[in-house]
Amino acid sequence: MKFTLPRVFSSFSCLLLAGCPAPEAGGVLSLYPEAPDTTDTLVVVMAEATAAHRFSWTRDDEAVEELTEGFVPPEYTSRGEVWAVTAEPVDGFEGASQQASVTIGNAAPTVNVTLSPVSPGSSDDLVAVATVSDADGDPVSLVWQWSVDGALRVGLTEDTVPSSETGFGEVWSVVVMPEDDSSAGEPAEASVEIGNAAPLITSATLDPSEAYTDTTLTVTATATDADGDESTIVVDWFVDGVSIGLSGEELSPDETMRGDLVSAQVSATDGMSTGAAVSVGPIEILNTAPSAPEIALEADGLKADLICEIVLPGEDIDADPVLYDISWTLDGKPWTGKVMSTYRTDDTIVKGDLSSEQEWTCTVSATDGDASSEPVTATTSLLPDNVTYRSGYYWVRATYGASASDHGAICASAGLTATSAEVSLTWDETLLSDLAEDFGYVSVGDANNSAQSMWCYDKGSSYPPGLYEGACETHNFGSSYNNYGTWGYTDNQRPVFTCTK
Repeated sequence: MKFTLPRVFSSFSCLLLAGCPAPEAGGVLSLYPEAPDTTDTLVVVMAEATAAHRFSWTRDDEAVEELTEGFVPPEYTSRGEVWAVTAEPVDGFEGASQQASVTIGNAAPTVNVTLSPVSPGSSDDLVAVATVSDADGDPVSLVWQWSVDGALRVGLTEDTVPSSETGFGEVWSVVVMPEDDSSAGEPAEASVEIGNAAPLITSATLDPSEAYTDTTLTVTATATDADGDESTIVVDWFVDGVSIGLSGEELSPDETMRGDLVSAQVSATDGMSTGAAVSVGPIEILNTAPSAPEIALEADGLKADLICEIVLPGEDIDADPVLYDISWTLDGKPWTGKVMSTYRTDDTIVKGDLSSEQEWTCTVSATDGDASSEPVTATTSLLPDNVTYRSGYYWVRATYGASASDHGAICASAGLTATSAEVSLTWDETLLSDLAEDFGYVSVGDANNSAQSMWCYDKGSSYPPGLYEGACETHNFGSSYNNYGTWGYTDNQRPVFTCTK
């Protein structure tokens, strides 16, 4: 019977006896990849190895002590270097040291490409944006190739296709090939479809350049569309930098007030796309001067102060308080004498400064403190002592004994014109009393019917008894009287003639 010891026991026995040979580590050494570049990790390959190995590395025959594993990261390598690895079996195994080496070759450049804009219209230049990398730091050149709808476009060899070459709905593609002095990299490709071209504003203005609270602001703009589409101007109005939600090419003054800064964003649309907006303005809304007032200047002879009256006040659309600047001239020269304030500052010339046949003019401007209206003027000529103005006519007191034939001459002597026809007035004791007050005595009646008349007597008159200066009596109390310009002639009466300018 044959007895065989177990293999483990046999190996142990060899160890005890110190005469048995160590096992073989085996394996065939190589490096991967066989033709690396600076982007590759060098990896040890031990084919058919039965035991582990220790590794040491050299670079151009110089030991790299820190590398003891079976690989070299790419950041350690550079083009042209010779890297070698030595493999030795670990302790307890037999086998010869093995070596393998490789030379680091050129790394081909790489490229990525995108097209800009991402959603182009036919008014946009098409630009290819390439991102290039070369692990060796070599200069890289790019070769461009463009096609449209799958057909190569000869002659387009740069990174940009002008908008004049593209059209709505076309699909454009670009292929870019990177090259350094030693090799070419993998090409990259990108494609995009040409969409509708948004119309573009070519000019825009905001008018007028000076605006007030009563000014309508207007945007005037023109646009162009690369596709030939009809375009519409779009306006967005802003006040003090904030959109007020109004469109349209005009902005009503109702939407603004003094001090506002008004601007607009102007764009154009063809119904499919809206182009980039351009800004116009801002324009500051300026203070608006109040409107000119209406004034009147009427003299009551020399019997009262002369007042420049504001008949219709000036209006201020900014709601500012309105004041009035009033100045005077006398016979065409500035008045530097005394002025008083009756209703407005400096609106009155006191009667003590008035004399017969002066010509007074008042000039008035409305002001809000910042701006003034256009000045307005009113002029009056003070009447001679024997002339007054009542009920739309000038009344001229004649001398004793004047007759109807003196009518024209009496009016002319006062710079007036005789009334050319019968003057018919409603019977008015107040009017005639006013005339009596003006003249102190007056006779007004119908030359053809002295019974329909009115007399105002001098003080101390002999008839009728008991009447006093300026007192009047009427005869007939008719509904009207007719003044032909002359009346009865008694010793205490002076006829009064009616005249016009």
